[in-house]
Amino acid sequence: MKILLTKLVLLATALTSVAAPVKANQLNDIVEVVLLPGWRMEDGQHMAGLQIKLAPGWKTYWRQPGDSGISPFFDFSESNHVGTVNVLFPAPKVTWVDNSRTISYSQTVIFPLLVQPDVSDPVTLKGQVQIGVCQDICIPVSLKVKAQLPISSTKDVAILAAIQAQPKKMDVPVFCKFDPVEGGMYLRLSLPAPPSGVSDAIIELANASLWVSTPKITLKGDKLIVEANVLTSTGSFVSVARSAVTTTLFGQKKSFSYTGCQGS
Repeated sequence: MKILLTKLVLLATALTSVAAPVKANQLNDIVEVVLLPGWRMEDGQHMAGLQIKLAPGWKTYWRQPGDSGISPFFDFSESNHVGTVNVLFPAPKVTWVDNSRTISYSQTVIFPLLVQPDVSDPVTLKGQVQIGVCQDICIPVSLKVKAQLPISSTKDVAILAAIQAQPKKMDVPVFCKFDPVEGGMYLRLSLPAPPSGVSDAIIELANASLWVSTPKITLKGDKLIVEANVLTSTGSFVSVARSAVTTTLFGQKKSFSYTGCQGS
C-alpha cells in the first residue's frame, strides 16, 4: 500500500533568482512524495516512511544542508492518536563545488518515521513537511501529508534499508574543549579514529541559532582531531551542553555518528 501525497504547495520565496516561476504542474515533474505506511512493531511503535523521488539532476538536503541549502522541517502535530514522531536520516552524500560543501540526497531517499501511537488501533499521521529541492535553482516546497497507518506486521524492505543506511552509532568516548574566540567560541573534539578513512565531518548543536564552521580534520596517531568555530549572531560567548554535541564523520563508503562529549 502506497499513498501518494498529491498536494504540493510552492512557497512564494525562493533562495535564488529564478528565470521564470515554477508552477505546480512543473513541480510535480521535479519531486514526487509517497508516504509508506510501514508496519506496527511488537513494542507498539509504528515504523513508517516518507519517500522522496527527484528528477535527474535535482537534490534535496540532509538535516544539516552544508554551506547552502534548505534544512528539512517535519511537523506532525496535527496527527490523531499519535504521541511522537521521530524522523530518521539515512547517510547523505557530501559534495564540494568551488569550496562550498553540500550535504544532500539525489534520485530517491526514504526518511524512516518512528511513530509512537497513543492507541493500539490504526492511527492517522497528519502534518506538514518542508524541504528544499535544488538544481541550478533552489525551490522551497511545502507538503501537506495525511495517511492512516494500519495495524500490519509486514515489514517494508525499502524502509528497513533506509534504517540500515543511517550513520553507524559509535559508543566510544569523545573529548571536547571550548575556548572563546572573536564572535563565538572554538571547539576541539578528540576521538578514536574510526575503522575506515574520514573525508568530512559535521558538528551539530541543539541550539539552532549557533553556526558551526566547516570542521578541520587531523589524524594524530590513533586519534582523530576535529576542530571548528561556533559563531553566534551577537558575537558573544555562549554555553553549549556537552551532551547536545552531535558529530558525524563521513568516509568513502561508511559514516559514523557520535552523541555527546566530555571535558578533556
